[in-house]
Amino acid sequence: MLRSYIIEIDGIFAGAAILQSNGKFRFVPTDTRVRKIRDILWSNLSELRREARLLLGSRQETTVH
Repeated sequence: MLRSYIIEIDGIFAGAAILQSNGKFRFVPTDTRVRKIRDILWSNLSELRREARLLLGSRQETTVH
């Protein structure tokens, strides 16, 4: 693990994105609604956040801490 990012959507802690040594992000969910995208390797955080937002039923922007 090189670095991690909290994925928060509309005040809901959806999980964490873990930057891997290959430059991709692995998602570790904390909310059952986003378990479908667990352990998928993502090229960027925007794609991951977009998919998590869809699964949570949100249309608002997300924040990364």
